[in-house]
Amino acid sequence: MSDELITAPQESRPLGSGAPRRTPRSPSELAPVSFQQEYLWNTQRSNPCDNIPLPVSLRLAGDLNVDCLQAALQEVVRRHESLRTRICVVDGIPKQQIEEEGEYRLMQVDLRTASHDGNLNGAARSLVEQFISRPMDLAADPLFQVQLITLSDQEHVLAIAIHHIITDGSSNLLLFRELWSLYGSFVRGRPSTLPDLPLQYADYAIWQRRTHGRWLERHAGYWQKRLDRAVRIKWPVDSDVKNTGFPTVVAWPFSFGATLSSKLLDLARRERVMPAMLSVALYAALVSNWCRQRDFVIPFTIAGRDHPELNNIVGLFSQAVLMRIELSGCATFIDLLHFVTKEFAAAWQHLDCSKVIGTAPELGSTYMQWVSWTPEDMAGTRTPTDWHNCAPHLSIETFLEGYQPEGVRVEWEANLRFWNTAGDIHVYARYRTDIFTEDTMRSVSQKLVLIAENVTRDPRMCVESSGDSLVREDTNVTD
Repeated sequence: MSDELITAPQESRPLGSGAPRRTPRSPSELAPVSFQQEYLWNTQRSNPCDNIPLPVSLRLAGDLNVDCLQAALQEVVRRHESLRTRICVVDGIPKQQIEEEGEYRLMQVDLRTASHDGNLNGAARSLVEQFISRPMDLAADPLFQVQLITLSDQEHVLAIAIHHIITDGSSNLLLFRELWSLYGSFVRGRPSTLPDLPLQYADYAIWQRRTHGRWLERHAGYWQKRLDRAVRIKWPVDSDVKNTGFPTVVAWPFSFGATLSSKLLDLARRERVMPAMLSVALYAALVSNWCRQRDFVIPFTIAGRDHPELNNIVGLFSQAVLMRIELSGCATFIDLLHFVTKEFAAAWQHLDCSKVIGTAPELGSTYMQWVSWTPEDMAGTRTPTDWHNCAPHLSIETFLEGYQPEGVRVEWEANLRFWNTAGDIHVYARYRTDIFTEDTMRSVSQKLVLIAENVTRDPRMCVESSGDSLVREDTNVTD
């Protein structure tokens, strides 16, 4: 899944007049794209080979009712206009073209009687790779496509290709929550219990254009000054990695454990900072130690849903808040913690930086090299193991997690997601196997845990240029 997020308090930003509201539109009327969509459209227009959908594939084991799955997909697509949206161009300007409600057809492939040389999983993998690796024409292709591969009566693979221009991480969570909730209702013979949506993504884009246009222009100067001579994080590359010709992305999940997590959350409460800012400070200390950098930029992903009316809509809302970390003024970890909090607050006041990233060439693809924090109320719905609670007699697991289509650029090296579940802080790291080895990522995770243990023991521990004072190798690693 893509970027899981934190939502900052809406009162801290001058967001224009009023909340988003439904705007009357005729079925044939084109809607403007949002600022987030415009940025992504410009990026992928200059790099068309990157126009690959976000891949999600799930292995379904048990009694799958295909008719109910089809009906659930139909209802999800009916509810969310974004899933029926294409991006067309009028006089050089991208627009949202929303298709009218119609029958949504689930693509199906049956391998039960197909010839696969005894390697059924290999055949399914090949089909999924082909399906999720096809570039999408934003103007001509459906940007939400679903394929069901049947391996046996009790085993299926559900492959989903959805373009990032119509979704983000929290939208994907919402999409799957609704899909499996509807599936569970239909299997039990019940109607949908989901409430009607107050507005659609196109309404948000119209509101954003009306209220934010001049506001964004006024704040471009802040970013040009703040990002002057800024550099991206430069992770050391392992010399013994196996370069396969294209990057493969691998997940490395770990946990701080309940005891250490409790100490970290207590530290955040004592210092009156959001736990999310504690995760950024820990990440900054890790970068300082591992990369030997004192000045770098951390993109922190936020939900971008500043009004409650937006919480249940599928669309591209997420944005990266660029936080410039300057350790020269941070003598202790407490100093660093309060520095990142103030930096986030300042960046939040001048949020949209997409128009000025190009003026800081040293940042490269920093926009995609992010750290994020998932709020606790979202953490329980972030994995397939939670979705199957809605689907009776069905087990749901990820399939081909981390698969990266050949030929698609992956410019970031490593991303970290933090989230808190029942008082235990988890970290979900994703890294490129053409840059890092598994041993390196294990060492990185141990280093992060060691830093966390030391700063909870002594929050006023000095932050030196390398960060070595935060890492004592004789400290035991928390399981």
